[in-house]
Amino acid sequence: MLRSPALRAVTLAALLLPVGASAQAGREGLSLSAHVYAAQLAIDDGSDESSDSGGGIAGEVAYGFTPRLVAFLALGGAGMEPEDGGEGYGLGTADLGLRFNLRPSSRLNPYLQTAVTGQVASFDVPGTSANLEARGGGLTLGGGLLYDLSPSVAFDVALDLTGGRFTELAFEGESTDNFDEIDSGIVRLGVGLVFKP
Repeated sequence: MLRSPALRAVTLAALLLPVGASAQAGREGLSLSAHVYAAQLAIDDGSDESSDSGGGIAGEVAYGFTPRLVAFLALGGAGMEPEDGGEGYGLGTADLGLRFNLRPSSRLNPYLQTAVTGQVASFDVPGTSANLEARGGGLTLGGGLLYDLSPSVAFDVALDLTGGRFTELAFEGESTDNFDEIDSGIVRLGVGLVFKP
């Protein structure tokens, strides 16, 4: 039995120190993650506005230079359903960005992130096997919460907001930017797991 309060405090600190150290170390180096997410795409072409929704999956490779600063590359794909009930289409995103851990030594770690984002919407063209693609880019701001389940696995909840434009149309190997650019906004709310190899 630990009868001395001072001895109990020292013992408790000794037990907690490795947990805090491993959580902080877990923010550095290589990590991989997989997420499922809900997505919404708002489009404004100057004459009409629409807001479509769907769900998708994403994968990410990240590298923590320090416990606070992490660079990442994330690729995602979602199946979207138009609000007017038309034919569904695919929405792909690629994010290259930086994440800032606010409490890297804590088991519960909130973070903020920003990224440059490439986006492509792919539509089936009736009567052909080809797709019409609208391509563009934007800027993403977001944040989330990491909860360490173990030193090598964390649960992640994230919300990302992307503002951008579709600036190119491509069909059967030919592309054009000779059209009015289409403003877009993407909201992604995802949950997933982060793995530390």
